[in-house]
Amino acid sequence: MLHHEKRAFLKFFVIYFLSVATLILAVGFFYFQQMKEHFLKAEEFSMIEYARHIKMQESLESFGTDYSYHFSDEKQRHIDIRNFRIDEDIFIKLIPMENDENYLKLSKLKQSYNIKLSSLKTKIIAIQLFLLLLFGYISYLLAKSALKPLQESIITLDKFAKDLIHDLNTPVTSIKLNMKILEREEHLKD
Repeated sequence: MLHHEKRAFLKFFVIYFLSVATLILAVGFFYFQQMKEHFLKAEEFSMIEYARHIKMQESLESFGTDYSYHFSDEKQRHIDIRNFRIDEDIFIKLIPMENDENYLKLSKLKQSYNIKLSSLKTKIIAIQLFLLLLFGYISYLLAKSALKPLQESIITLDKFAKDLIHDLNTPVTSIKLNMKILEREEHLKD
């Protein structure tokens, strides 16, 4: 590949690949953020479901050992229904009881949430790497195909230049030969 062909190839490849790579990375980031919010809502909902089982005095065996609770009789003025709190290693949710004087304080370990989040992150990164490789290859093919018209133009220009040089050399050669013949004839006359 000639220097100008390499520059055109790299320019096309970089522009196309960077635009697609930026899109892939942005979509992956926003998807991760959306799924993280979804996981948090699922955790909060599971805690509400756990509280429902406690209030209805149903079995808690299906919830595992990540959950814990205790009743508190501390007076709370207003418990906001959206009081889901995330601490360093646990989720905490306060659920008002029927008499509104005491409440149920639930906590759940973040371990399963962190495992799901880590698994999601690994999957997203793997998919992004696969897509980057795929679109890198597609960018390479597109850059190569974009160079074909340039290469054909260069070949056509080279042929034209060779033909032009040949067409110019033919009369010039003829003139030079005729001049040499005339010079010889002049030297012979002298």
